[in-house]
Amino acid sequence: GRALSSQEKSNLSNSQQRLEDRSKGLSLAGVSMFKDEEDIAYLNLAWHYSLGIKKFVILDNMSSDNTPKEIRRFSQDYPDAQVYLIEDRVVGYYQSRKMTAAAEFAHKIWGVEWIFPFDADEFLCSLRVPLETILESIGCEYSFVKILWRHHVLKSIYDQSEPNPLKRMTHRRRTENPRLNLGGF
Repeated sequence: GRALSSQEKSNLSNSQQRLEDRSKGLSLAGVSMFKDEEDIAYLNLAWHYSLGIKKFVILDNMSSDNTPKEIRRFSQDYPDAQVYLIEDRVVGYYQSRKMTAAAEFAHKIWGVEWIFPFDADEFLCSLRVPLETILESIGCEYSFVKILWRHHVLKSIYDQSEPNPLKRMTHRRRTENPRLNLGGF
């Protein structure tokens, strides 16, 4: 047969690495853009870590508060998490392009099987079955899933003495916008 090209060798190496990673469990990553989210950044990352996401690409869009410090604190408190904190210095909030680039970056460096985009105030939930169990049950022919979500609203009228914003977030919209919530499992 013919010799493998450098691209084919790279693809083979990446495939072998994914198989090795697969034997250690699913390979998951989270990607997000944060801006002035110091009150919730750490909790968001810790929550997703508890679901099994151990790799993160976070774009900090010119925060004027301690958001980057909270992301670094998470990284220090969870040393087995891999966190890329990217200082996004482009004033415009081009979320679609930036999140796509972050997802592509995560896939390129880690070869992850699943990439979860989320905002700082969005928390994936897998209450009935562990996230890994759900993802393992999805066939290889699927390249994405839609996740059902509920919109909870953090209001300034809530008790500010509670430092955890998740515990203060007790209001839920009565109805969800069906155009924004198209599916789930």
